[in-house]
Amino acid sequence: VSLSRISWAWSAPAVFALLLSITYLSAVTPEKTSAARKALVWLGSLTLIPSAFVVCLWLNRCRWYQPETPFSEPYATIFLLAAYLLPLFLSLWLRGKRAWVNAIATVWVFVLTVALFSASGKLSWPLFFILTLGAVGLIQWGLFEGRPAMVNLGLAGFALDVLWFYFSNVFDKMGRSLSLIGLGILFLVGGWLLEKTRRRLMTKMNGGQP
Repeated sequence: VSLSRISWAWSAPAVFALLLSITYLSAVTPEKTSAARKALVWLGSLTLIPSAFVVCLWLNRCRWYQPETPFSEPYATIFLLAAYLLPLFLSLWLRGKRAWVNAIATVWVFVLTVALFSASGKLSWPLFFILTLGAVGLIQWGLFEGRPAMVNLGLAGFALDVLWFYFSNVFDKMGRSLSLIGLGILFLVGGWLLEKTRRRLMTKMNGGQP
């Protein structure tokens, strides 16, 4: 099956935006904290979750409609490779040896795209696991480099992942009343647990200081 027929090249803009957001988010390192890098971090923080949402939405649409690319096969392949490699090269320039974490993030995005093309429209268990792995990985990345923004975004991503799973796999299997009650409990208990976890992680990051 050709690349254009399975619509892989159409994932390139969304994938590029997501990887670029990750690159911007990681622009600040313990050794490099200039104002320009901090501005990139703000930009990455604002665009990370929206770009991840666009990837999930757009790739699911491409899976169902399979629009053919306007490029011939070699150019479509180059277009797709550039979406993965250009942000990685930028992270290598910004972070040097620390870009190995960005390389892992690039692999995760590729696995995510494969899972999305294989999904049936709902958030399956494998896809839920991949998204959760990404959120947990972002939290660990933040702890490793002392970056509260990464920890907070990872927790937010995990919360949205759980909500998506609830609406995709649980909400329509219960009655309207039970579904709404369950949603309320999820918000209350989940919000409390997330805030408790966030405080504990921030304390750990600050060396035990609240």
